[in-house]
Amino acid sequence: MTLVGFHSGHAASGLPVCGGGAHLWPSFAGVLNDDIAHCAIPLPVLVPVPCPVRATGVKAQGGFGVCGVCRGAATSGLGTCWSCRVVRRQLGTKLTPVVPISLFSPGSPLHELLVGYKAAPSRTARLERQASLARLVGDFFGLHLGCLVGEVLEGELATLAVPVPSSSEQRLSWGGQHPLVGLLRSAVATRPDLYVAPVIVKGAEMLGHLRASPRGFRPVASVAGRRVLVLDDTYTSGARSQSAAAALSGAGADVVAIVPIGRLVHPDHNEATSALWTHQRQEPFDPRRCAGPCRRGQLGSNGTRAWWQKPARRHRAALGAGSL
Repeated sequence: MTLVGFHSGHAASGLPVCGGGAHLWPSFAGVLNDDIAHCAIPLPVLVPVPCPVRATGVKAQGGFGVCGVCRGAATSGLGTCWSCRVVRRQLGTKLTPVVPISLFSPGSPLHELLVGYKAAPSRTARLERQASLARLVGDFFGLHLGCLVGEVLEGELATLAVPVPSSSEQRLSWGGQHPLVGLLRSAVATRPDLYVAPVIVKGAEMLGHLRASPRGFRPVASVAGRRVLVLDDTYTSGARSQSAAAALSGAGADVVAIVPIGRLVHPDHNEATSALWTHQRQEPFDPRRCAGPCRRGQLGSNGTRAWWQKPARRHRAALGAGSL
């Protein structure tokens, strides 16, 4: 097994280098290429996340634009993909930026990990996959938590990492708690600045693929004034994750970003998606690379943030959740 060579960005490919560029990778620091048998997930399994690219220059960018919200393929020149525009209309608010750790396609090794950590037939297999993913998530936050939340002042409350409740029914093998919660707690166990808080539950309205609602989840604890990251294992249309972000934002939280472990890409969906997947598969995965929106990043030449870095207006509709 060999470690994919590190690089600092996408400048050579014609796509922009995002945010703060490359950061140090703590878990692999000083590790030689031929001495990484202990690594939880080999880097060739992971596919780098593209920076947002407006689709107005589609031909120049190899046949695709990149959605400024979810990092899927965008073809319209509006800066967001069709799925995100549908979900945004349903929620009635701008969407929360999505910062996936990796892209993946159906049937890929990462797909197997993301299914197997909760559904593998043996407990040993599930625990092995949970440990691998926890290592990946922990190392990601070790590198990029500062990119996501910006500078944290001494004495500030920890950022809340809020997992999206599962769409599946509880299984006996889960022991009363979805494996994502335990995985995340293991990933951030040594971080005093990040606290896993499963503080939302299913709400009054049903959610589904491309079916979002600000009342799809409800908070069961106070999140007012707290900085929040919404975490999930997989991001597809975004209906569930964005509904969770809307519910938290409506309860007064500052929802900074949605961080899924994997962003699902169907290469055969359309020509633009196929071009995006082909391009990203050819790029080495550098875990130090910041895919943005990076709060450590420099401002533009005119002193303002790029169009995809601007904070969304938060949804403040009353959810009828009572006193939290």
